[in-house]
Amino acid sequence: MLKYVGFSPHLSRFRSVAKRRKNGFSLIITLMMMMLLATLALGLLSLSTITLRQSASGTAMVTARNNARLALMLALGELQKQAGPDQRVTAAADIAAADRGERLPAGATPQNNTSVNGDAKGLSKVQNGTRYWTGVWKNKNVTNPEIEIYTKTPSPELVKWLISGNEMATPTTAINPGSPIAALNASGKVGDPKKAVILVGKNSVGDAGTVYSGANDPNVVHYVSAPLVDVNTGKGSNKVSGRYGWWVGDEGVKARINQPANTGTLTYANLPTVRRGWETTALNQYPVPTGGADSVLGRVVTLSQAELLASQYKDGASGPLGQIFHAATPDSYNVLADTVAGGLRLDLSAYLESLPSSPVPNVPNPPLAGKNILPVSVTSTNMKGPKWDRLKEFKDLYGSLSGGRLVCKPATKPEEYAIAPVVVDFRVLLGARLEASAGSYKTHSCGKIAIALANPYSVPLKWNNGLDIEVKCEMPTTSYRPSCIWGAAGQPAFLPANSSDPAVFNNTIFRIPAGEIPAGEAKAYTLASAASRPVGSTAQTVVNMGPLDSSDATNFEICMMQQFNNASSANVSMDVRETWITSQLCVELRPAGSTDILRRIERFELDNANFSATQRAITPAIAAVMTKPFPLMHYSFQLSQSTNRYDQILPLSPSGQMGLRSSTMRTFADFNMQATRFRKPITSYNPPPYFMESTDSISTLPFSSTGPGGDTGSNFAKNLAVSPIGWGASPFTSKKVVLFSPPQTLASLAQFQHADLTGDDTFASVGHQPGNAVGNSYASPFLKRSLVKENRTDYTVVANGGSTSATTAQGNYYDISHLLNTALWDGYYFSTIPRSGAAMDPLNKGIVKTGGAGDRSPELLDGLKSAGHVLANGGFNINCTEKDAWKALLAGSKYLSHPAGGTSTEALYPRSLEQPTAGASQPTGDGDDSLSGFRRLTDAQIDTIATEIVKQVRLRGPFVSVSQFVNRALVGLGTDGLDPKTIVSRSGALQSALDLGGANIKPDGSASVFKNIVVANDRLNLQVENGAPRADMAGGKSTGMSNTANDWATSSQDLNPGTVASIVSDRSLLTDSGLRAEQGFRSTGIPGWVTQADVLQVIGSSISARSDTFKIRAYGEAVDGESGNTVARAWCEAVVQRMPLYVDASNAASDRGPVLTATNRTFGRQFAIVSFRWLSPDEI
Repeated sequence: MLKYVGFSPHLSRFRSVAKRRKNGFSLIITLMMMMLLATLALGLLSLSTITLRQSASGTAMVTARNNARLALMLALGELQKQAGPDQRVTAAADIAAADRGERLPAGATPQNNTSVNGDAKGLSKVQNGTRYWTGVWKNKNVTNPEIEIYTKTPSPELVKWLISGNEMATPTTAINPGSPIAALNASGKVGDPKKAVILVGKNSVGDAGTVYSGANDPNVVHYVSAPLVDVNTGKGSNKVSGRYGWWVGDEGVKARINQPANTGTLTYANLPTVRRGWETTALNQYPVPTGGADSVLGRVVTLSQAELLASQYKDGASGPLGQIFHAATPDSYNVLADTVAGGLRLDLSAYLESLPSSPVPNVPNPPLAGKNILPVSVTSTNMKGPKWDRLKEFKDLYGSLSGGRLVCKPATKPEEYAIAPVVVDFRVLLGARLEASAGSYKTHSCGKIAIALANPYSVPLKWNNGLDIEVKCEMPTTSYRPSCIWGAAGQPAFLPANSSDPAVFNNTIFRIPAGEIPAGEAKAYTLASAASRPVGSTAQTVVNMGPLDSSDATNFEICMMQQFNNASSANVSMDVRETWITSQLCVELRPAGSTDILRRIERFELDNANFSATQRAITPAIAAVMTKPFPLMHYSFQLSQSTNRYDQILPLSPSGQMGLRSSTMRTFADFNMQATRFRKPITSYNPPPYFMESTDSISTLPFSSTGPGGDTGSNFAKNLAVSPIGWGASPFTSKKVVLFSPPQTLASLAQFQHADLTGDDTFASVGHQPGNAVGNSYASPFLKRSLVKENRTDYTVVANGGSTSATTAQGNYYDISHLLNTALWDGYYFSTIPRSGAAMDPLNKGIVKTGGAGDRSPELLDGLKSAGHVLANGGFNINCTEKDAWKALLAGSKYLSHPAGGTSTEALYPRSLEQPTAGASQPTGDGDDSLSGFRRLTDAQIDTIATEIVKQVRLRGPFVSVSQFVNRALVGLGTDGLDPKTIVSRSGALQSALDLGGANIKPDGSASVFKNIVVANDRLNLQVENGAPRADMAGGKSTGMSNTANDWATSSQDLNPGTVASIVSDRSLLTDSGLRAEQGFRSTGIPGWVTQADVLQVIGSSISARSDTFKIRAYGEAVDGESGNTVARAWCEAVVQRMPLYVDASNAASDRGPVLTATNRTFGRQFAIVSFRWLSPDEI
């Protein structure tokens, strides 16, 4: 008698498996072992026939049923052998694709059978009847897959098709979906009923010729047939007494149909909703959470029972239920296993409570205090971060709030991360004060700064003891004179040539008093009082600052003055220059009185290419009446904002400058707004993404020969004299920008998008990597598309005897998103099991205990062992190619109520639950809804996104791991934006589907969801000129730079060849008209732009690259020995579930790698039969 675990909607069917490790599987294991040997398999078939002949009943139906049982057990044995190991993944034959990921017509050759590495995937043609055959794949690399996956997109390798007739087959003799043996005609009939049988037909999915609404193909494409295998009368006999056939249906590529919505207040623990939005499909009467109407869903045990949910479903297979047969399931659970390295995933709910101090055995790059998250074999031994400790710090961040506020914290060493406001605008006004005396005058240098600081967090940000700002000269110490007053006696300096050189900004500290910035807002500060340093002094001077809107911001008398003693009676022309090519300054933000870093922005360029326009004619007579400071030069360095009209600020000549000076950057996608340090990569003119504007108009720099001076001019405080100031999109629109949030609970790996997890070989927390790295996947401009680490040359301009030259330094650039996704998404999860309390039930209802609510095993709190006691409830295989299943999954977040936006019938995908502004499905793109709000998706948007997801799955799949799905493919650019290579290397499958599906701006710019964004203005426009990146200070003067390597601009306005376009490693993005659109859009990554990480916060804890729940349909028939006619038929169906326990119980569920027995290495984890029933022909 076959033993199986009984069914219960509350997982009691799994408990007996969880409690007994050695009982209940002996028959299954025996059959599997017998299948491995051809002789034993043939003996089994003969024994079946002999036994049936000797049976008392002797009836044909007994024979048919026994053959059906035999088929079922053979199917289960094949499933155990092929899909039992953790490192196997499954997908339907429907994953074979036509051009650009479209569904493959019957009989056509797949266009996606080659991986990006040139390896064959094992896909085949499909026939009517074979499209839903289940295939098993493995990673082609079985030697070191857990290391190679960081730098090479995995290639799937076919193991076997799980269909009758393949039990004893070799790779060369195996039946595949293109084999004609099981092909159906247009009427849904097999060619030879002695060779094949229909297992899913009109009573499961409807009439063969029906074309459902929204479908492109007749319903026969949904039929499933299977080859028949003869059962002979005895050993050595060729006489057929019966036949059997079987098909393993993959339930994991379907969405659950019987999951009611989570109840209670929305939290991060229940944001990963277990509900599926089937009302967006043909099941438009599907119960929704309103008024608790969906409470009946838990009563649905089989798909056919869904007929009871609404009257329109009474038509069964010929109605909506038939349409979703291959998309919906009442059964889908996943073992939380690592499909790359093998073994169970590790529980970060446990490990981030207390990081281990010694390595976890047999786990590649395990969580370890003081250790990098990324393996040094992939990155560099010099890489400073991110470390596992950083994840723990982030997990603890919410608990560290002081009165609901974040407190600024500096980075005290290169490996650390700071918490601080973002410097969104920094302005420097340089000028002079004349001191007249008896026909001569002295010239003193004067400086004034303004700074705008923004809080990118969802909670107020405060500093208790003030903030210090220091402006430092960032040029090498030489004999040349940096920025100074040219023409004045003694050339009074603004920046020092060395530490002993008196200058306005030498050892000057600008101090902001203790204060705070509300969530998402920005405030501007400037000097609150004047300060002066005597002649020759370099003593530290502290200058007090205050809020700009309450200070006398346009009064240049409130400045920092450095006195000089050089007198002159000459008539001169004054301007700001240096004695060589450039002056560069660094801005540091620090806690008051400390040298530790909160923010450091390196090498802002004080370029004065336009010096002739700012010269001031000075005579002793003018000096006598010019009693107050007057401006000579004004510089503004502003974080490049997504919709600001820089084209109205940049010079008109030379033409076409929009795109220069970081005026078009993907600020919120390619850069880190939490970064401790921003630097100038490659030959950047200024540190991106900071836009530079210099004032060269006398009309904005007040000067009159009649004196008296004292006015800063209009530009100095422009757009800053309000509170809060606008930032993020432009100074005139959004007043709040919330980019990051410290979560109260961690339930999804995608929540790590809020953690600063950047780092390179010099520092952690760097500006040239994405701030929302984890879960996102856009290609970085700093690397070629085929790489995750690229060694490039950074240049620093230096003075060498007055010539133009630069030093070079080689450094690694990293695709940090790709690397972090690889490190986390396959090997880790959050159980959300509370660390205290008696219940020990996961807070995330998508995680269920196999032992039921009463299971209180200490192993549930063990990071290594907890996954052995749980399953993912509603586990979803990302290799799914059913649009309706994806629609149901994505629509599961409908009816969720965000604290800022209330309940909506649109699907919720928030950047955080702490976003303070209501979101929208049709966002403005420049208002608070898009910068501090969140996004919802309409049913229509979900429909188009699901269509694109299926295409992406076909183009890229089968995926052998979750990280492969999350990440972009590592392959070089194609010929244009429609080339599959370009598409798959642009971003991960989900992000590509969001963008191509119109959730944001389509990659080619043909459509935009944003109401206020002009797509043409939103495009990046990084440029080339004469075959090299175009200079930010465009002009016709030859550069003359050595060590160019095609990184420097060939010409510029005045020996200032820096160019932000040099950061682009794939130069075809600059030069090729078919690829320039791949530079992207400025608004990418704002909170109103739906990112992959936003979606993964909701669905990420459910997805897997493999399925662990399968439905086996088996068929047996009895054949009359004389006539050869079929005299009886029988069908049965079983739902089988893979469990965390291994086949050989001598290994614990948490064991992995070399400690596994040979049996467990071959057969993996146990499959259990959780339900069994006989089917009538009316159910087929």
